[in-house]
Amino acid sequence: MLDLEKFRRENTSISLFHVDSSVKFLENSSLFLHKFFDDVTTSSDGIDALEILKIIPCDILITDIELPNINGIKFIQEVKKISPKTQIIVITMHDSKENLLELLSLNISKLLTKPIHAPSLFEALIGAVSEINKQKLATLSKEKVDEGLDEKNSMIQLLKNLKSSREPIQLHNYYKGLSITNNAYIEDIGDNHITFKTNNMQQKAIQYESKTLAVSELLGSTLLCKNILKLEFNSELIEFKDFSLQKTSPITRKTVRVSVNNEHTVILSVNEHLFQGDISISDISVDAAKLNLDALPAGLHKDENSINITIIIKNAMELLELSASAKYLREDENDSSYSVVFLLNFEIGQRSALIKYIAKRQMELIREFKRL
Repeated sequence: MLDLEKFRRENTSISLFHVDSSVKFLENSSLFLHKFFDDVTTSSDGIDALEILKIIPCDILITDIELPNINGIKFIQEVKKISPKTQIIVITMHDSKENLLELLSLNISKLLTKPIHAPSLFEALIGAVSEINKQKLATLSKEKVDEGLDEKNSMIQLLKNLKSSREPIQLHNYYKGLSITNNAYIEDIGDNHITFKTNNMQQKAIQYESKTLAVSELLGSTLLCKNILKLEFNSELIEFKDFSLQKTSPITRKTVRVSVNNEHTVILSVNEHLFQGDISISDISVDAAKLNLDALPAGLHKDENSINITIIIKNAMELLELSASAKYLREDENDSSYSVVFLLNFEIGQRSALIKYIAKRQMELIREFKRL
């Protein structure tokens, strides 16, 4: 539920201008708008309103389409010339097709039809304020970069702006390859901690993975958060000790990856030499597999190497047999093993069988996750 008092406090600097031919309607709307905005101006004349806007542009304009002394469409076109970033909410008695097409071309924020109800107007105002905050945040972000702030201070400033604007940020986690994604809001940010408010499902995913990736268009990069300091299911809050920007993003993952808990066998050969060490599947997709190896095969990193992988998965009473040529992609070294990602080139029939297995495995993981 929206905190109305908080909404007012956070938008005291936003200016609003209401233009309507009805003086009585302006009086009533002014009383309503002053509950949420300090800077509210009204005018019952379109030409006068344009003269005022030339001197004092506004953040949000509410205007009737039927105005004295000037056509409503022409009025909005002039406003766009004077103040292109102004969010415009249009009120009309007659939402004709011609008006709608012209208004859409002008990229207005919202179109409302009379009689106006307070909840509808308030919802339109929330949308306009959200867009204003996005614009301010984008501008401030560029200014901070131009000022040459170091990366960490610039990142913290961006996160503080996201917090104050109340723009949602997406949290991404994985449960055995299953993607868990939900919106969150930054509740607190400091040099060495960050606190999010998110739903219990995402909290469970974070608790399982012990880290999370946070993504926002306004942030630009992906934020890696780890080392949980506090997790409160009742208040839906989670606090991390460490956070840093990273280049990879969860939204760039093109295919579904799932872990394999079924009994399975992997046969790996490099340049026709059979790998003799321990090997298992960490996760698999239709075009790649991450394998856990206790050592690295000789010649693995050579560009001209020939790699072949055979995978046999015992699925219930069935055997899923896959065989493909492979290409080395990357590796991570763990304490006593290696995680190596291979790109796989399956034939169409094997690819179809793998897609069915992954879909079934996804459903198993969803049910399993919900029981956590």
